[in-house]
Amino acid sequence: MPGGDCERGWSSGQVIFLGKVTADIAPEAPVVEDSEVEGSEIALPSPVKEPPMNHAVHFLIAESLRGEGQPGQGIVVHTGMDERGPRDGDCSYSFVVGVSYLVYASGAGDLLSTSICTFTSPEVAASGVLPELRAIRDGQPLDSLFGAVSLLSSKADRPL
Repeated sequence: MPGGDCERGWSSGQVIFLGKVTADIAPEAPVVEDSEVEGSEIALPSPVKEPPMNHAVHFLIAESLRGEGQPGQGIVVHTGMDERGPRDGDCSYSFVVGVSYLVYASGAGDLLSTSICTFTSPEVAASGVLPELRAIRDGQPLDSLFGAVSLLSSKADRPL
């Protein structure tokens, strides 16, 4: 295979799929009312640790490009915490329920995760790379040139 961006994208995720977000579930932080603490003999630890912002994003797979998962199957991908831990910046990818994404996820089984540091993107932004990923999956030859073409608005076409 050629050593272009598509191959690097292919290598970056153990699981690559096209799927629609059906739910984005964030863990809820425990809530303690001030009145519960004032009369309590239990000392709260200081400082109070915040739970990691680890969203469990549920997808319905439309097309599997690499790894586990079949079309029509549900899959959960976590985002919001990387290997450096929950307090080392928020690397979560912001998914929108009802939108389809090309997802690059690492891990296995129920422990799949993705972040803003992967090639994960909305399906509409990934249309240029999808034919290449399909060709790699199917063992077909790759195009030497691929991508998407965008048109400028008429305002940009005016002479200076």
